[in-house]
Amino acid sequence: MKPRVLGVDGDGSIELFTCGFQREIKSSFNQKFVVDYLISEIDIESFDALAIPGGFEEYDFYKDAYDDRFLDLIRGFKSKDKLIASVCVAALPLGKSGILMDKKGTTYNKKTIRQETLRGFGVHVMNEPIVIDPEYSGHHGTFQLPLMQLCCCWSY
Repeated sequence: MKPRVLGVDGDGSIELFTCGFQREIKSSFNQKFVVDYLISEIDIESFDALAIPGGFEEYDFYKDAYDDRFLDLIRGFKSKDKLIASVCVAALPLGKSGILMDKKGTTYNKKTIRQETLRGFGVHVMNEPIVIDPEYSGHHGTFQLPLMQLCCCWSY
């Protein structure tokens, strides 16, 4: 597959691949995406990191995000000591997977139910826009990662 190449000032140092449970995904903003890989096709050894965007409950984000196959993918990246990043409510499947147990984390903070849910997974919830752990980086907004290959999972 030909990745989208990203990087600082377009230097091409980051390859971005997308994955999901089906090949075509219709986003909450009515955009259609064709992913590079199905979740079942991901070879964790081929990637340096996992980045998970957030989503909306109204568009079944949690149905996919809490799917055991996706949680296993998260655990797989963790077991191989790969960097994992989340944006907004994507911290919740990380929490549910167990990889944030007894670690600091953050999530969407406009509705306290999201922070309470994360706390219920054993995460020390910080009311900060960015929380960085040696193996995890959580954000309320956008982020940049200086990596060679990145697997970005879309689940809408």
